[in-house]
Amino acid sequence: MASIVPELRELLPDLPASALEDEGGRFRLFDSVSRFFKRAAAAQPLVLVLDDLHAADEPSLLLLRFVTAELAASRILVLGTYRDVDPTVRDPLASTLAELAREQATHRIELSGLTEADVARYIELEAETPPSTGLAVAIHAQTEGNPFFVGEVTRLLLGEGALTPATGLPHIRIPQGAT
Repeated sequence: MASIVPELRELLPDLPASALEDEGGRFRLFDSVSRFFKRAAAAQPLVLVLDDLHAADEPSLLLLRFVTAELAASRILVLGTYRDVDPTVRDPLASTLAELAREQATHRIELSGLTEADVARYIELEAETPPSTGLAVAIHAQTEGNPFFVGEVTRLLLGEGALTPATGLPHIRIPQGAT
């Protein structure tokens, strides 16, 4: 575990050095991670949330495959999220998703973006006033209904004072830090 969580060495300085270069070392690491989570879930159910799997490297996805297969009968829920903004998801994520789909305990839920009406309602709740004509349409067009981006754009426009009816239709942009 100290190979992937170096902070453990600060807490437990007597940990042996790791040898992950070979398949045996990788198996021992993956097995250790699985056993760690099983032990943690023995006391109470556990939820592991893995965000942005589209950005994960291949070793991390191999670990995910191994751990999910080992934990199928445990009291652990593994929730992984990824963005599929490209027409097709690319390897190594595509092969990982295909392998995970073969597991009986795997359930895939596809989420769509917010509708224009949802965006208008969100703006109204945040700004405490109905949005001006065309604002929800413009924000929806720029964000494609992505709830995170809708929130970021709305907060930006609120901060700039651009959501008042007197300001007209502001320039809609996704804040640089949100992408």
